[in-house]
Amino acid sequence: MSEQTNERTMQLFDVALWCTWPLLFPDYVGRIQAIGAYAAVVSLMEVERVEKVAYAAARQVGHPRIDRWSKVYIPLVVERRGRR
Repeated sequence: MSEQTNERTMQLFDVALWCTWPLLFPDYVGRIQAIGAYAAVVSLMEVERVEKVAYAAARQVGHPRIDRWSKVYIPLVVERRGRR
């Protein structure tokens, strides 16, 4: 019996985020390396420090399919400074 690893490979995604919908152009765009389209959206939101977007779209580079989401929310960790 052979062991199979269930690792997913990193892929490159074009990601666009709209803070207000509908607008012609997205507020944030980026090319993100991730294991999936939704992970790429969340990664760009974390990089740009955006907690919620009205609309998000991601497309794996070299593939025609575009995945889309509306009302995406991720809680961002706020760094708190202690008093000295």
